[in-house]
Amino acid sequence: TLLFLIQSADDNLAMKMNSDVLKIIRSHPYCKHLLGKNNKTTERGFQVQGATSGRNLSVTARGIMSNVTGFRCDYLVFDDAEVPNTARSDKHREDLRNRISESTRLLHPDGARIFIGTPHATESIYPEMIDRGAASFRVAFLQDVEGEWPFCTGTPSWPERWTEELIQRVQQSCQGKSEWFSQYMLIPMLAEES
Repeated sequence: TLLFLIQSADDNLAMKMNSDVLKIIRSHPYCKHLLGKNNKTTERGFQVQGATSGRNLSVTARGIMSNVTGFRCDYLVFDDAEVPNTARSDKHREDLRNRISESTRLLHPDGARIFIGTPHATESIYPEMIDRGAASFRVAFLQDVEGEWPFCTGTPSWPERWTEELIQRVQQSCQGKSEWFSQYMLIPMLAEES
């Protein structure tokens, strides 16, 4: 019966997240019971077995600048709402803050907001959310970093997936220092350098 609204930087990115969630539900043995014969499924959302809301899908995906008037949710997931296009200037960041504030009004009284993403500017919205009490879980590519870009070394946070050699290749393929630090080390850099 829970309702999820996913908001990303644009509709296409939100629809990809919707598709990923649906794929997990279809393939994970503990989730398959959520799909029934009459479930409504679209590229913008889907309904699970046992859903009780007559007007909202179980999972709905929309871009952060899309119209979401009338939606309701228990969980509001901001997945990559901040990207270079939504954080490149003071005006863009202010528009993003306003849309996040407006979307929050869609939450049920005990609802929760979840922010997933990468800081794309020194003026990132993420530290603001943390300063206002949001919990934070940050996993950068490397821990205990030494050296200078493009030759930073350290302990890989996920060595089973990202070996030191692969991390070096990724680091050296970045267009610049700011891309490496913003995208992979989760350290915000100046927006105009992203």
